[in-house]
Amino acid sequence: MIDEYWLFAERKSGTYPASTANCGKWLIFIRRSEIDAWWTKIRAATEQGRFGNSAKVSTLKSKPNVSDPNEHVICVYIYDWIDEKDVRRVRRALGELGVDWEIKYKTDQDTNAGLYAANGNSRISKYSEASATRNELTELWGIGLGTSGHLEAIGIKTCHDLLVVGTPVIVEMLRDRKCYVRPATVDGWKHHAKSYSTSRPVLFGDPLLLHGPFIVLDLEYEPGKLIWLVGVCVQGSGGREYFALWADTAAQEKRNLMRLAEIIAASPLLPVVTWNGKGADLPELRKAATRLKLGQALDVVESRHLDLYRHAIKTLRLPIPKLALSEVARYFALPKASCISDGLEALSLYLEYRRSRDKENRVAFKKDLIEYNRDDLDALGGVVERIAVLQRENVSDNGIVAAP
Repeated sequence: MIDEYWLFAERKSGTYPASTANCGKWLIFIRRSEIDAWWTKIRAATEQGRFGNSAKVSTLKSKPNVSDPNEHVICVYIYDWIDEKDVRRVRRALGELGVDWEIKYKTDQDTNAGLYAANGNSRISKYSEASATRNELTELWGIGLGTSGHLEAIGIKTCHDLLVVGTPVIVEMLRDRKCYVRPATVDGWKHHAKSYSTSRPVLFGDPLLLHGPFIVLDLEYEPGKLIWLVGVCVQGSGGREYFALWADTAAQEKRNLMRLAEIIAASPLLPVVTWNGKGADLPELRKAATRLKLGQALDVVESRHLDLYRHAIKTLRLPIPKLALSEVARYFALPKASCISDGLEALSLYLEYRRSRDKENRVAFKKDLIEYNRDDLDALGGVVERIAVLQRENVSDNGIVAAP
């Protein structure tokens, strides 16, 4: 739709204050190849009442004051920029949706005054992600703005503060503020703080009991719809064997899932490793098994499944904020060949593949998507190997992690 500069979304659930003269918005700049997928997510969240009263996205129609013609901007509106608590709340909600890069907040007053970065104006943002959401404590796993506020109120403002105060003392002081956390949770914060303070990995809890060969599994899909690519890597002492099972139809999807079951059944002693498979891949497999009437054919996957992401949450901290596979692989310096940055971009490219009627474009899209999936397989297999090395080197917190 290019006859209008903007498409709009309005809140359909719950109530929210009317805009004041201090109204403003978070500005989210998105590459053109990703804008449809992002707008779909943000429009739905706006309608569900997760943000303010409205949001809008720029269209293809040419606009003045644009720095990069290949970018779109999504504006998520907040009724009054002086209400810092609400500004922070909306930014957290955007983060939960996946907006995990730095964004800026701009008032309507500045927009109406013609102040734009493209025109050379600077320092027009009332907030940035850094000022609105981040401090040293919120870089730690499991500490959000609310908890960090309680910690700061009891005098814990840095990783160093967290490390020097005993866990029972922290638990008690937080309880006095009606912030209830378990000692194990505080210990988890401390593990992450120690990783940051030493710039080294910290292992704790039960070691990863994964010795010898294993199978890596990564699916690409439209949620609740077609699993369009099943990526498998059988990784052993003799090297790696890859399978890229592509589907354009439900019949091909069914064939691929039966083939997946055959590959796994052919190596009956090998665990099947995923990254967040319990929250992503396995639920999609269950839906597909029901939809395609596969019965118990895929039970072999679930019976031998190891979710390395869930294991890492309980046993590993790195000097990085999150345990996304791409970030963990980057920390371990694992190579990446694909130009596709993440799953959202992959899904957007797949939708372009579906829409395209150009044979050469479809071949190129498919090649890029298979390469992206293989990157993830290699990353996951590499992370397994790096964790095994860490365990052998006895990299641990408060003791020794037993070597296999």
